[in-house]
Amino acid sequence: VVKKIYEWFTQGARVADIKAKLEKEKIYTPNYYYYLKTGKQITPVDKEHPYTWSGRTINDILDNPVYAGHTLSLKTEVLSYKINKRIKNPPEKQYFTQNTHEAIVDQNTWEIAHQIRSNRKRITKSGYKSIFSGLVFCADCGSKLTLNNKKGKEEIKHYFICSKYRNGKSEKC
Repeated sequence: VVKKIYEWFTQGARVADIKAKLEKEKIYTPNYYYYLKTGKQITPVDKEHPYTWSGRTINDILDNPVYAGHTLSLKTEVLSYKINKRIKNPPEKQYFTQNTHEAIVDQNTWEIAHQIRSNRKRITKSGYKSIFSGLVFCADCGSKLTLNNKKGKEEIKHYFICSKYRNGKSEKC
């Protein structure tokens, strides 16, 4: 299943397309498959819809270096044994070990998928895709600039705007 996901993604399929293909082929979600295999539930299992994949699960599979044969340790840590709350460690505290086990996906395919994920370009409602999507950032706050369109008298005008300013989280931009 993981090989199929990487293959479809590197061939240009979007996460939503992959999700639809997995559901059409009636492939169990990882959570339901684990439940069938062990009888244990990590999260509540939807027994009526075992083929309903989420985009987040597919994104997690595409971002995980484990499938390329590597291990990433110390991603989180517990603040205190009394609280038992896990916090994410910054990348400099994490420990990355290469080639710790047999890879499911070859390194080249994983790098291609990782590069595609890092430079995602979303298509606007008008169907326009900018070559600068994901590459331009706000000069004031450093957040990503999002592509917007405005209908003029004769044509549609495209422009970039600070995502924090647009959502009302920043007034200085």
